[in-house]
Amino acid sequence: MSHGPVELEAHVPERRDRAQVVLRMAIVAVLGLLHASMAWIILLFYVGLPIVAAISIQRHGPEAYPRSGGSTVVALLHWWTAFLAYGLFVNDRFPAGADDLASVRFEVSPSGAVDFNRALLRWLTSFPELLVVAALGCVAAVLWLVAAASVLLVQRVPGSVQRFLRFYASLQAHWLLYHASLVDSHPLLGSAHWQPH
Repeated sequence: MSHGPVELEAHVPERRDRAQVVLRMAIVAVLGLLHASMAWIILLFYVGLPIVAAISIQRHGPEAYPRSGGSTVVALLHWWTAFLAYGLFVNDRFPAGADDLASVRFEVSPSGAVDFNRALLRWLTSFPELLVVAALGCVAAVLWLVAAASVLLVQRVPGSVQRFLRFYASLQAHWLLYHASLVDSHPLLGSAHWQPH
């Protein structure tokens, strides 16, 4: 049953693999060496998604956008959400292949038809959500440390930490889909759900 424009599910293992913490730390270190922090990646999405949407809408038309260029954007955001889910301890599957991507179910029900100008205006209309995502990202970074320490010690993530990190990944996915003109509901006003298996 659909509860909103974004439906996300992830498999949550009962006992976490300590080696996955090491892999996560290595990924963070590599991103740091490449000067590709999560903030820069989000900023790249913020700048790029409205441009991609506007060009695709100009080429294919607003009604065809979700099926044409929008489908590529959804695939990219599915991978990003799976990567974020892994990084935030929502699951223990790095999205290296189709099976790993399948561990995070990412279903989008496109809504509304956005024209070229409105797609570009998403830079303004989704800016408040960008600030919220950035602020909550700081909280998520602190809770990431709590999750990492907990997995190393007891091979599990505390329930309240798990719920927040799951919520944050869901909110970010919804915001990015809104920013890409694939859904009309604002992430802070609409509904975004993440259901663990």
